[in-house]
Amino acid sequence: MAWNLPLVEISVEEKGSDAGTIEVTVGHPGEELTHRILRPEHVWAAENDSGELECLDIEDADHVKTLIYFESRELLEEASAPA
Repeated sequence: MAWNLPLVEISVEEKGSDAGTIEVTVGHPGEELTHRILRPEHVWAAENDSGELECLDIEDADHVKTLIYFESRELLEEASAPA
């Protein structure tokens, strides 16, 4: 659905008929993309050896998985370092 976009927010709807729905928003200001996960049943988190979050794996009631990968701080620092 999206690739290599900055994470804006991960939220859980707490009230109403959509209670429990997870929303993942990515993108740049004014160009955000939101993915809704209805009836999530399982959320797994994978960490790297340094304890940083590497991936969130969210599975809904229909066994559809949403995978959210996070880049390591080292990669981000390397990418932003002056050449």
